[in-house]
Amino acid sequence: MSEPIFQIGESFVCIFKTNVPYEAKVIGIKEVKGKQCYVIHYTGWASRHDEKVQLGAEEGKMFKGSLEEYARTHNVEIPIVALSSAKKKRPVAGRESGGGNLSEESDESSDMESPTPGLRFDMASPLKKIIIDDSKCLKSNVLTHVPAAFSIDEIVNDYLETIPATDQELQEVNQGSFTTDEPTPNSVLAISAQSLVQFFDVVLGFHLLYPNERKQYNDLVNKVAIDEGLVLVNPNNLPAPAGFKASEHYGLIHFLRMFTKLPKLLEESGLNLNVINRLTIGIESLLEFLERNYEKYYNNDVDYDLTAAEEAGPSASAPRATRRVSRR
Repeated sequence: MSEPIFQIGESFVCIFKTNVPYEAKVIGIKEVKGKQCYVIHYTGWASRHDEKVQLGAEEGKMFKGSLEEYARTHNVEIPIVALSSAKKKRPVAGRESGGGNLSEESDESSDMESPTPGLRFDMASPLKKIIIDDSKCLKSNVLTHVPAAFSIDEIVNDYLETIPATDQELQEVNQGSFTTDEPTPNSVLAISAQSLVQFFDVVLGFHLLYPNERKQYNDLVNKVAIDEGLVLVNPNNLPAPAGFKASEHYGLIHFLRMFTKLPKLLEESGLNLNVINRLTIGIESLLEFLERNYEKYYNNDVDYDLTAAEEAGPSASAPRATRRVSRR
C-alpha cells in the first residue's frame, strides 16, 4: 500500500479538472472502495468541489509548494481566478495550527462558501444578433476564421485605453476586495476586464466550442505548440499545452459567446463571491464599449471561413449559443 506523500493539513497546488492550478489542502485520508484516498479541498471554494485522489496517483495532479513556486517551476501564468481564490483563505477561530480531522476541515469549507447572487446584465441588440447569426452559421458548418482579425486581447486592450488607471491603482485593487456598493473606479473596471479574458482562456476549450469547431481548435493548439517550442500534449485531448492563450487567437464572436453562458458558468464554478465580483463588476461597462465599437471588430462577410467549414464535416449537435439575460 502506498504511503501518503502529502499529510493531513498540508497546503499544496492541485490541478483542477480544467487544468488550472489552484491552492488546495489535504483535509483527510479515507478509504474509498477499498483504496486509500486523499480528500482535497480547494482553498476558497465550496465544499461540493472537494475531490478524492488515490494514494499513489499524485503525479501530475498534486504538487508540493505554493502557486508562485508552481508558476516558476512550470513556466506558466497563474490565472487571476486561481490567485484570488487563494487570497480568500481564512483561519477558523478556536482551531489549532496544523492538521485537523475531516469534519473540522469540512466546517471550514462551509464557513468560506459565499452565496452566488443571480447575475443579470443587458446585452445590446447588435451584440445579440452576432450570437444569433453565429449559431446559424455553425449549424451550416460555416466556421469563424482563427486567428481572428481582431483578437480578444486586442479588443480588451483598446477598451483599457478608454479607462486609464495607474499601476499603483491596479495593485491596490488586486490587494483588496470587490464590492458593488460604490462608484466603480477605472482600476476596478480594468481588473474586471482582464479577469474576464483569463476566464475565457480557461473555459473556451471545455464550454464554448461547438463539436464542428474542435478540429480547428486542435489544429491551432498543435501549430502554436510547434511554433513556440511548447511541450505538446495530444491535441485531441484537452487541455492545451501550457502557454497557449485562446484570447490571442479568438475574437469578438467567441467572447460574446462566453457572455451568453457566463451566468451558468459562474454558478457551476464554485468560485467565491469576491472572485465573482472581480469578474463581473465591469461587465456592463465592457459590453457598452463593445456595442459602440462592434463594427470595428466584426464583419460577418469576412469573419467566417468556408474552407474550414468544408473540412469540418457534417454538423453535430451544438451547445446552446444564446442565453437571454436582462437587467435586474
